[in-house]
Amino acid sequence: AISATPLGARDIVGGHALWIWIRCGYSAAAVGVALSLFPDTRTWGLVPMVPVAMLVGTAFAMPIMSFSVVAKMDGAFAAIQRFVIIPLFLFGGAFYPLGRLPRPVQWVAQVAPLWHGVTVARSFFAGSFEPAAIAAHLGYLVAWAIAGALLAERRLTKRLYP
Repeated sequence: AISATPLGARDIVGGHALWIWIRCGYSAAAVGVALSLFPDTRTWGLVPMVPVAMLVGTAFAMPIMSFSVVAKMDGAFAAIQRFVIIPLFLFGGAFYPLGRLPRPVQWVAQVAPLWHGVTVARSFFAGSFEPAAIAAHLGYLVAWAIAGALLAERRLTKRLYP
């Protein structure tokens, strides 16, 4: 059993968060390199967009990890993908401005981490941003990641060390 190892719940959650950071970092850096090959998309803003993507990935991964600790069946993950991730991907503001969507959809999109990450990345890419707004969006992403990590740690502790 894992409870016989010196690992605690915090170590497991931290390891998962580190893995998400690395995985998102590689993916975002690859996209950044591809975008830098074309003059129309070459900008200094590609560099800070990588850590923003890493933070968005973590802001999603930690709450999903906390859910996975208590999930009884793996079918719930397909439902999360179909009814949460894909709609947020489509309506998160990456493809068109959020203002063109109905107000309730805008509210849902603005609560989720993706819209905040898209807003920050778009600001860096365009080179026009307000530091206070960037800080607020990044703070929101950090709050999601920390809340999800704390909940995952709590649930994992209960599950592994009853």
